[in-house]
Amino acid sequence: MGKHGSGKGGGGNAHDRAVARGHSLGADPASAPEIEHIPNPTKIGGFLRSLLLTVALFMLNVAFQLSQAKGWAGFVPDGVVIALWILPVVPLAIWLLTHERLRGSRAKLKAVYDVKPYRTVAAILLMFSLIGYSTYEIVVKSWALLHQQSGPAMPGISLNFIIRIRNRFGNERQYLADFGQPGNSRLSLYISPNKFLTLVLTDANGEANPLEIPLGEGVPIDRFILLTCEVGVKEKSTIMRVFVNGERIRNVELPFRLDLGTLDMPGGVVGADLQGQHGAEFDAVEIASNSATFSDAELAQMLCYARQLPVAHRSYLKFSGNQWIRARGTTFGHADLIQVDSKSAPSFHVFTADDEKDWLDTCPKPQ
Repeated sequence: MGKHGSGKGGGGNAHDRAVARGHSLGADPASAPEIEHIPNPTKIGGFLRSLLLTVALFMLNVAFQLSQAKGWAGFVPDGVVIALWILPVVPLAIWLLTHERLRGSRAKLKAVYDVKPYRTVAAILLMFSLIGYSTYEIVVKSWALLHQQSGPAMPGISLNFIIRIRNRFGNERQYLADFGQPGNSRLSLYISPNKFLTLVLTDANGEANPLEIPLGEGVPIDRFILLTCEVGVKEKSTIMRVFVNGERIRNVELPFRLDLGTLDMPGGVVGADLQGQHGAEFDAVEIASNSATFSDAELAQMLCYARQLPVAHRSYLKFSGNQWIRARGTTFGHADLIQVDSKSAPSFHVFTADDEKDWLDTCPKPQ
């Protein structure tokens, strides 16, 4: 009894020591109290388990980095980024459930459940609801970053239209706007013969850099949209991008810094090319330019302004393909666009009930 009864040392596990004490007291071994063992619910090795938290946090970091840089890593599918936000939940859950400090908590939870089952289930459902809602918010904000992020404003050029492009296309280029010089230092926006909305930036050496978007897919036709076309200059590159209703549709980064000082906006044309020919058919509620790109907040403000424009203030200029106007300043709005030839001037129209059906949707709630 001496060795087995000692509180110091005493080999064997807890169950063996309990049975030994039963023998020493003359008790029947069969009646000795059983010691409940709480097994590890998983068989994950210690080394593998030690990696779970690292793997989960690494995936979250990759998801965050891709979300921030999506405009410069557009080849990554959106679904991959969203999945990277969700998948870390699995290794995090396994890591928590198998943590040695939580093994006793599972027994306590079971004891509480036996006494108050409904309250326990309600508390668990509330906890998972909060986790689910938080995950949903992360995914929604990530999706918004992927599709709406324009980043901070940059030096450059921004062309902005509240426009309805008509479904009347031909076999030649049809220009919405054209600025700069023939042959070089030129920014052109036109509909190509294969029905692509095309933004072309031509540098001082005459090299054309196009950005193309299929009409009817990213760019709706026969309804009013807020169309924003931008060229932004960074330290060592030039960004070309197009937004429709505040959502980025296409983005191209050129591996050089373009000097926009030679791109002259005065004398540019809206509704045709630089010579006043090859015009497109469209209706424009507002036309404006800016000497810098827009930030996320500014794009959201413009979209809400357009969608909330009172019906009484809605009117538009109708460009038939043979009508155009010329810009007078480096930045411009309606007042800075002129046409001295009345035959070539676009016609003015007030909104009708049919026009209202083609208007932009209601303004979304601010994010």
